[in-house]
This record gives sequence, structure tokens and C-alpha cells, in this order.
Amino acid sequence: MRSRRNEIAFLVIGHCRLLIPEQAGFRRATCTHCTKCSFVLILLRLLHGFLSSWINGLFSGEFLISICAQLSAACHYYGITRAWQPPAAILTRAKTRRTGFTLIELLVVIAIIAVLIALLLPAVQQAREAARRTQCKNSLKQMGLALHNYMDTHRVFPPSELGNGRCTETDTANTLPPCTMNLNGLVLLLPFVEQSGLYNSFNFNQAFDPEIGGAGFAGAPLCGGTATPNLTLAQNATRSLPLFSCPSDASGVYNAAYVHRTSYDFIIYRYYQDCNQWGKRTYTRRAMFEDGSFCRTRDITDGMSNTAMMAETRKACCLNGSNSTWYGRGYVQVGVTLYNNPPNRFERLPNNPPNATYNILGDWTNTGSFHQGGIHIMLADASVRFLNENVDAVTRQRLDVIADGQVLGDF
Repeated sequence: MRSRRNEIAFLVIGHCRLLIPEQAGFRRATCTHCTKCSFVLILLRLLHGFLSSWINGLFSGEFLISICAQLSAACHYYGITRAWQPPAAILTRAKTRRTGFTLIELLVVIAIIAVLIALLLPAVQQAREAARRTQCKNSLKQMGLALHNYMDTHRVFPPSELGNGRCTETDTANTLPPCTMNLNGLVLLLPFVEQSGLYNSFNFNQAFDPEIGGAGFAGAPLCGGTATPNLTLAQNATRSLPLFSCPSDASGVYNAAYVHRTSYDFIIYRYYQDCNQWGKRTYTRRAMFEDGSFCRTRDITDGMSNTAMMAETRKACCLNGSNSTWYGRGYVQVGVTLYNNPPNRFERLPNNPPNATYNILGDWTNTGSFHQGGIHIMLADASVRFLNENVDAVTRQRLDVIADGQVLGDF
């Protein structure tokens, strides 16, 4: 069997010699196409490897004939010699063999396909994440337009919260609400994002979350004595409101406790037991939103393009405190702040170990996202920018406040 293979191989090599230029260095004396000759040399070396493999039984005769024919056609195209036809001995032997792939050929093809799939999958995942990131950015843009439409209608931006149930009587600067509503300001945007039907279904004489009081204080009673009707209505409508959920954040899929939480929130000054103090704050501590805020465009003296209005956050939160649903404010969080912590901090304090449970944010008011490298923020002019998670604290603080008079650097 081996001698028969050698005999056929020598026949092939004899015919292939017609393709090899006669002079040393594989160039004819009259040849001026060095590139062509180098190309032929590479092809012939490749053919030699296939011949050796075939002699050892690794490739079928049909496969070898196909390779020789392709190489000859390439040489003929470059004008080196005439096209080669396989000798009759090989054709006769090939016709007597059963057609099909050998096991080695099949394994080679499978390996090539596996490599291609391995290279393709990351590209597909990146393309999907790019689409989700774009959708997330568009959602923030829609809310920015809704906020400006609200401001045009009411001559003021909405507050991040109405009727804070955690408002403490011990702070003399607080003006207690007549009753606890725990309303998230996102609800006030519903008529401006084509959800007027849902907005009109809510009873604004009743609360939106039952959270009341805290350690050492009772808090104001619930508006209407209950939060159940609005709570039930809002939870049933969550699935039809993808606007408030970033598609990259799948936290609600694996944990039902996160289903109704929002991926976006208002920029505030970090205090949860304050209510109706926005107008009393100094300019260096005043953001666009908080409980009972009434910000107007004239108040943003730092410039609309230099002040943050909203930012991304993760539904999975928190080691300390809790974040909010899209319809109500519960325990502590009345918005998010850029200054308090950098984006995507998973520990409560710098020396604390991070939370190992699916990247849960470490503290309430923390910003975060599942986008690589940072978060989307929306500026007061409704433009959306991507904020690197490594941006310095000074820049984040100047983005937070609306009238500190400081120059904002690049970010």
C-alpha cells in the first residue's frame, strides 16, 4: 500500500515539475516577475506538505487531486506555465475509491468551524451590548425631553420626591408635609412620555409607598390612609414601562425584589431625612432635585450643559439603605449623587469588602450601570454623556451642584 502511494506521489511530483521554473532559485533566466515566482515557490512548498501527508495516508486521492488542480490554475493565472491536468494513473485510482471525506478531513473542518464560532460569539455579544447601551441612552434622552416639557408646562422642574415619609421632626429646618405620599418624581413625567392613561389612573390623594417614620420619630400619616391602590396599579404597569429600566440591567430577572426598581434617578444632595429644604440650601449644596424641590432654569447659573440632571443606577442595591421603585420612595433614597461615591462602588466604605452578590451597589444614592467603564448621565440641557467611572471627585461634585460658580473640567 505504501509503495503504491509513493508511486502515485512521484507521478504527481513529475507533473508538478512542469510548474517549477528551471533556473536555480526557482526563476527562469527570462523571468522578470519575482513576485510570481515567489508565489509559486510558496504554493509548491504547500503542495509538498500535502503530498507527504497523503503518502502517509492522511488525505484521500481526490483531495490531493483537487489541491494540485487549484495550484496549477493559480500558476496558469500568473502566466508561469500551462494549467496542469492530473495523470491518468491518479484519475483511474481516484475513480475506484469511494467518494467522501476521511475522518481526518472531517475533524479538520469541525475544528475550523469551532474556531470561527469562538471568534464570532464575543463579537455578537459586543454588538448586543452596544444596542442595549444605545437603547439605555435613548431612554435617558426621552426623560430629558419629558423634564423640559414638564418645565415648559408648569414653569418649574418636578421634585425628586413629594411627601417624604422619613422626614424627621427633630430637624427644625424641615417643613413637614401634611401627609406622607412617598411619590417618586418620575410619576409626574408620565403624561410627557405618552402614558397619560396610567397617570390619570393614579389617585394623588393617596400614598405611593407605605414607608413612614424612623428611629425616634413617627412621620406624617399616609395620605388617604393607604398606599395599596396606587402601589398595586404601579406594580401591574411595570412591565409596560421599559422606559425606566436599562436593558443591560437584568437584576429584576433573577430577583423579584428588583423588578419595580428604576435604572435612572434624579441628582440630589445626599440627605434622606430632609424635606422641603431645597430653597434653604446654600448654592454649594444645592442640586437640581430633592424632596419638595422647585428648581427653575434661572436657578442653574453654572449653565445647563455643566450641571447633571439624572444618572444611571443599578436596581441591585444596597449594602446600606435601599434604592427606589419608579413610582415610590421608600427607605432613605430620594435620588442619586455623583459626588458621594464614584460610579459602580460595591463596598459601603473604602475599607469595607465589596458585596459578592451579583454586583450589588454598596450604598444608597450610589450611581452604577452594567456598561463597561462608566455610566450615562443626563445634563440639564437634556444631552446625554458617558461618564467614566474613574473621573475625579472634584468634577463629580461640580456636576452635582447648580450654582457653585466653579469651572467644570473635561470629563
